[in-house]
Amino acid sequence: KDQLKNYSQDQIRNTENNLTDDNEYNHAALNNSQRQAIKNALENRLTLIQGPPGTGKTETSAWIIHLWLQNFFQEGQPILICAETHQAVDNLTRRLLQYRQYRLIRYGEPRTVAPDLHKYTMPTQIELLRREKQQSNPDMTTNKSLFGPAKPREIREIISKCQILCMTCSGVGILEPCLKFPFILIDEASQITDPNILIP
Repeated sequence: KDQLKNYSQDQIRNTENNLTDDNEYNHAALNNSQRQAIKNALENRLTLIQGPPGTGKTETSAWIIHLWLQNFFQEGQPILICAETHQAVDNLTRRLLQYRQYRLIRYGEPRTVAPDLHKYTMPTQIELLRREKQQSNPDMTTNKSLFGPAKPREIREIISKCQILCMTCSGVGILEPCLKFPFILIDEASQITDPNILIP
């Protein structure tokens, strides 16, 4: 079996034990196929989940992400969530937020993101970061300081503090090459062109 790269056999086995002991997971409304898909995603470097509409793929994806965070997450290494369209990214983002208030960034131009998710966009997070720093730096008093263009170091800082980064596959191309993501989930992968799916 092709085990998760960079994680030991013991960590993989511990993950299986954690699933057995996780009351929330054990009581979740998941069928056997969904549970097998989740188990595969936790044990293998690559997992493809197929199913017609309404079979619970998005629900399964949300659980995979939650369990990745619970079992493997390390600060400074967020999980990358991608899809071909902004609508698909928004749908999965909402589903994730139904479970918990993750430290999540919905990366993309605000005009392309659903209004209810604007508070998770990078411009909003940049403003919050600057306001926070303004409190400890009296010299930052102008609107320009708060609302000017984002600096690369600010983007890196915000991404390093989040647990999940949600964006389109093509959008990943604008990120700095130094950013690494140990786990990537691509939603509705069959709808994505080969060049785009290779970007993440």
